[in-house]
Amino acid sequence: MSVMDLRVLAERIPLVADRALVEIVNSTETAGHLADHRAGEGFFRRLWSKGTGADRKREVQGTQALARAQRLTVDLVRDLGEHLSFTNLNVALVSTRLDELARETEDSGLLARQSLGEVSELASVVASFMDITSRRLDAVEQRLDTHAALLDVHAAALLELERRQVHGELWQNSRDTVDALMRKWRTYGAYRSLPWPVQALLLARQLAAGKPGEHEAATGDREWRERLTDELLADPGYGELREALGWRERLPLAALLSHVLAGLPGADDRLMVAELLGAGLPPGLRPPHGPLALVTARTLELAVLRPQEQQAHLIHQARQDTFAECLTRPGAMTAQEFVRWAVEEQADAARAARGRVGRGLAPGGPGTLPEAVADAVPVPDPVGEGSV
Repeated sequence: MSVMDLRVLAERIPLVADRALVEIVNSTETAGHLADHRAGEGFFRRLWSKGTGADRKREVQGTQALARAQRLTVDLVRDLGEHLSFTNLNVALVSTRLDELARETEDSGLLARQSLGEVSELASVVASFMDITSRRLDAVEQRLDTHAALLDVHAAALLELERRQVHGELWQNSRDTVDALMRKWRTYGAYRSLPWPVQALLLARQLAAGKPGEHEAATGDREWRERLTDELLADPGYGELREALGWRERLPLAALLSHVLAGLPGADDRLMVAELLGAGLPPGLRPPHGPLALVTARTLELAVLRPQEQQAHLIHQARQDTFAECLTRPGAMTAQEFVRWAVEEQADAARAARGRVGRGLAPGGPGTLPEAVADAVPVPDPVGEGSV
């Protein structure tokens, strides 16, 4: 798939730009990684492999093949940056991973160090995607933290004034971002080709990873969450979903997941949505998993891996996997509870990821939301519901 093809797909499903960038960086391999490449490839990894010829190049061991593949990676990321836009959280996560990769490469042998120039250049290209306002906020906060004891009252007041100005810009950017995405969704059909529950999850995920989530992390203002929730509850698709499922009170999770599977009959579409929800990525390149998004992604993945298996068994296994990773799992819920859970879960996951990147910590742990975050919207899992 070419960058032009990716642009066309991104018009319908904007988050594919983020996932494509992450997949490219996740596929950046040093010589020591070549032998560890796994045979199974996901939807976006296949797109990258076809676009760069990396699937063929992996067969060639040695410096020349490695350098050529990484040169193509840098060029492809430059091309993506010219035609697509990315959420700032995604850029931050990718930049953090590239910094780690550069350190790993420096510590490796001579052959691996030959790729350090390409890795460093790729890190520079990705860093250029970061919004100027984000950089200003980071600079102001760093100066306040580092020099607080040395600043006189006048200098501190000026910095505080600048921080308020940046916060005001973030607030405006947040509102503009929500307005633009809602217009693309309502008027131009972004995400509309997907089942409505998936639309809700991806809209929340995109806004949480973009300017609204950044403004919330900087100021604590959660206005965008209520705005998106109201937009989703007022959408005609919400009413159509309730009518189609007879969703008057609490609906078993299995019925909702079956509806998602029916709306995505093709294996590629199922795998694409699963990966947009974070499937197939290490914790450092995605926000923490939330139980609602994870059970949806896992159900879609299993449906691709086991096409002949009964849906009830697939959903049961997905719920078990979700509980094992998140220590909680969604149960029966009302339609309004689903919408609120979807928004809150994605917002809290992005905020947790921003905190991790902001502290400069190496990503680690299981990559799941803390229990308090997972339970932000109390939806019980009644006895018996867990059996599908």
